[in-house]
Amino acid sequence: MSLGYNCEPMFRFVRYFGFEESSIFNWVGILNAKHLIFAINNFDNIGENGFLDPTPLYECKNSHVRFHGNIFNVEENSSREVIEEDKKSLYEKLKYLKEKFKNIAFDNSKKLYMMKLKSEDVSFEVMDEVQKAFEIFGAKNFKILFIIEKKDEIKTNKKLPYIIRTVKYFADDNEVVSKKYLKNGFDKIFDEFWMPNIKKKNKVYKFDKKVKKNG
Repeated sequence: MSLGYNCEPMFRFVRYFGFEESSIFNWVGILNAKHLIFAINNFDNIGENGFLDPTPLYECKNSHVRFHGNIFNVEENSSREVIEEDKKSLYEKLKYLKEKFKNIAFDNSKKLYMMKLKSEDVSFEVMDEVQKAFEIFGAKNFKILFIIEKKDEIKTNKKLPYIIRTVKYFADDNEVVSKKYLKNGFDKIFDEFWMPNIKKKNKVYKFDKKVKKNG
């Protein structure tokens, strides 16, 4: 499961494995790690106070996490009726995804969350805070895989409760589905953490036809 900060980790996962297990943070835009931590600490409030109008993502007024609506890349000049209907649909989808996220988190089965970190968030302090947020949330038997750019690599001799891996570079935020970034290192990470019970499936996704922006 992806924790953001944008769509690149999940896009690359789908490209590698050929399928997606739906989860609330798979296709999001998160300004910084603090917003993800706030969202986890106030999880039940996600979406409960509505969303700002799309730009083209819908920003949750409570958590400031930005979500894709069901209308793919809804235009900013779409009619009020279309936008409000999309907000209602998004709210219902998030209700389901929140419940699913909690059920998986609280289950004793092993789970791996992956989180791409912006340069300004790369510190043991921030990663410790994310780890702590999930522990307080009540997640069981989990590991967090933090993905950072090679230029931001940090090391320690301490035994960490989470995992850190690097890629050569991240895709530009507006080009996360561009094929020119396919050799930046995500596949090597997936090779390392591949599990035999993950089976490749064939499915066509929206990004195979149209590029997502800001996600």
